Amino acid sequence: MHKYLQICKDYAFITLNSIILVTLFYCSILYAQHINLFTQEKIVVLGNEFVNQDTIIDAMNMNADEAIFVYDLSEIQENVESIEFVKSAKVSRIFPSTLMIEIYERNPIILVLLEEDKYFFDGEETPLLATKSAIKFFPVPIMTFANDDSLKLGDFELTKALRFINKSKDIHHELYENLSEVRYKNNNLSLITDDRTKIDLGDDEAIYKISILKEFQETVQDKRSLNDYAYIDLKIDNQIIVRER
Repeated sequence: MHKYLQICKDYAFITLNSIILVTLFYCSILYAQHINLFTQEKIVVLGNEFVNQDTIIDAMNMNADEAIFVYDLSEIQENVESIEFVKSAKVSRIFPSTLMIEIYERNPIILVLLEEDKYFFDGEETPLLATKSAIKFFPVPIMTFANDDSLKLGDFELTKALRFINKSKDIHHELYENLSEVRYKNNNLSLITDDRTKIDLGDDEAIYKISILKEFQETVQDKRSLNDYAYIDLKIDNQIIVRER
């Protein structure tokens, strides 16, 4: 009997403590709401360089009078990630009254001029509408097409061209950093550097020829750079024809 009474006392003690804790917690919340302790007062946005902070805050679509623990952080994250040029976002609370938004922007690697529109593309080949402000902000090479048939988003030839940019950037990053224009004319590919060196790659094995060009540059680098040449021709297999300035 004594053991049974002790168990009952222990159970009653635990239950009473739980009730007290829950009551205190609930009263604390009511008091905090009464004095607006958790009302959102500050938004901290980090990581954005191109996307305007006001654009991010507007996209969050929040009621500023609500307490920060009421906000659905997943919904806010989805709203922010719907902004063009935002690749991903992380939303977190800093109690008592601050929301922090960490932005990871998309970084375009090429500006493609199609017949009707201009688009940036990042390394994931995501199309980003190229506004005037974006064109001024991102100094990337331009890709143009002078084919018989105009290209549109999703066309195979465009996808193939974007993959070439991605792969050639990995193979010969120095060339990419000095690239001004990528020209396609009826499947013939030419590159124009910032110093106006023209590099003709022809209509096949473009990636292989980028590797050959890199080897050539490494061979002559003690005496010359690619910028010393006005023209480099790799259209013929296993040959490099150059014309100095």
